[in-house]
Order: sequence, then C-alpha cells, then structure tokens
Amino acid sequence: MILKAFYRSMLVVTGLVVAACQPAPTAEANVTPPDETAAAAPSDSPAAASGAGPGDGSAVAQAAVATDRYPALGIFFGLLTEPERVRFGALAEAELCPCEGAVASLDACLQAEDVCMLALSAADLMMRMIKESASDLEIADGLRQSLENARRVHTFNLEDTPYKGAENPVLTIVEFADFQCPHCRHVAGVMSQLMETFGDRVRVYYKHFPLGSHPQAMQAAIASRAAHRQGAFWAYHDTVFANQQQLGTVEDATAMLVGWAVELGLNEERFRADLADPALAAAVAAEREEGMQAGLQGTPTLYVNGVMLMENYEVESLTEYLNRRLAE
Repeated sequence: MILKAFYRSMLVVTGLVVAACQPAPTAEANVTPPDETAAAAPSDSPAAASGAGPGDGSAVAQAAVATDRYPALGIFFGLLTEPERVRFGALAEAELCPCEGAVASLDACLQAEDVCMLALSAADLMMRMIKESASDLEIADGLRQSLENARRVHTFNLEDTPYKGAENPVLTIVEFADFQCPHCRHVAGVMSQLMETFGDRVRVYYKHFPLGSHPQAMQAAIASRAAHRQGAFWAYHDTVFANQQQLGTVEDATAMLVGWAVELGLNEERFRADLADPALAAAVAAEREEGMQAGLQGTPTLYVNGVMLMENYEVESLTEYLNRRLAE
C-alpha cells in the first residue's frame, strides 16, 4: 500500500522527478494488493512467468530485468519487484513507442538517452497500474486513452476565470491546481517567473482542481473565488500558497481564510457573504469536472492552447518550450 501511494504521488520526467499531487482511486478498498509470495519468486518461476503478460516468450520476459534497464526512469523502476519488472519489460516490448516518428517499441524508447515526455508518461502510468494489479488489457486500454488525451485539443470555459498576462495572447495556458498541493505552490512561483518574460505574449488562466485528500482545498478555492469578486484573486492566490502549511493545520479554515482577506484590505462582510454563496462552490465543482473531462490525472496540470503540456514544469524547460512555440 505504501508503494501504491508513492507511485500515485510522483511523475518521472526526463531523468528528474517532478512531483504531482494525485487523487486516490475512488475504489481504493477494492484494489487487490500484489501477492507477496509472487514478489519473492525468482524471475524464472511460474509465478513470475505468469505475470509477464504479452510477449512472455521474449528475451525481456525470460530473464530478470535489471533495475537500471531504463535510466530515464531513475530509481522508480528499481522499486518494482522483480516479477513486476519482468512484466513491465514484456508490456513495454509489446507497445509501440508513442514518441513522434518512432517505429521502435516502448521498451527501446525508454532505453534511449533522449526520451520524449509521452514515453515517460506511458511508463509512469504502466508502473502505477502494475502496482495496482491491473490486468494487461486494462493497462493497454489505459495507455491508449492516455495517449489520445495527450494529443487532444481541449476547449475550456474561460468566462470569469482569473487570468494574468497578455491581452492579446499568442499562447494561452490553462492551469489546474490545488491550494494544498505543495507542487502547485512550486509551480505558482514558476508561472510568476514565466510571466515576467512572456507576459506580453502569453496569458495564464487559473482553474481549481481540489483533491479529496486535501480537506481545506475546496474551502480555499471558494475563498479565492470570493476574493476574485473583489478583484483580488492573484493577491489572494499568492497569500494562500505562501501560508499553505498553516492551511493544513485546521479542520475549518474559515477564520484563517477570512483573516487573509482582511489583511489584503478586502471587505470582510462581503467576503463572508460570498464564502457562503453556493454559486461559488458550484463554480469550483464545475472547474474540477472540466479537469476530469480533460483527462487530468493530478495537480498541477497545464494545457497550452488546449493541449496537455508534456514538459518538465520548471522555469528552464518551460522557457525553452514557450520560446519554441512562439517561434512557430
């Protein structure tokens, strides 16, 4: 169970680890944990062979898979048990690499020095699904859906959505985030830096995706919407992230959220009334549903001109990406 939670909280990106807050499955109690006896079995045992999946006659499936077979996956591939690594290798051999123009298998792509984000995302999904004891058919279907979603152009409702940046943008970024997600706090700083460079050509919209595992995230999202009604969304957004650790120390964050609004000079009476307005809770819920429909797997997630951004969410990587897109 610890490893399952671990894999849900991490994404492997170009040899680095980019953390992401991810929702737990809705049917967690029904997930069958890996068989401990199978985990202890040698790779040439029946238990290992039976879990190899498609391509179990291949060289990968017939021998133990080294923990460093896929350097781009770092330590995370090594955290799979030996039978799980054998199964991963067999599945990766059976899948075509999703990188543009690739004709090799996913297994071959993941061994290359320069691995595209689509392949890394596929590997992350495959590792998580193997840890959750998904069947080969479920994994294949999950990979197909993930690839389709990564290439799809999504349309979002941006009416009354807080934004900053260019009035006539060349590129539009839609960010889905959770105020209690520490990785969203980090990316908030990244986006602020990017706006200093690209604010005359790029516009960023902020949408809410509060996770059930973060009890105060919904309250904070509604509060930021209340601040938005007084024209102070971004100031409030920055305040919440700056005080994120405090937010997680209380069961009811109302007093804290109101206090921050007062500190920013907002009208307290109006702010309290807006906190209780069911329309704001409905707006946050609608944004979360938009994220779900767009195939969002966790926070933060960015979409550029409607397409999910498959890049490392760091200043250098995003600067390079935006320069490349703006030059097109």
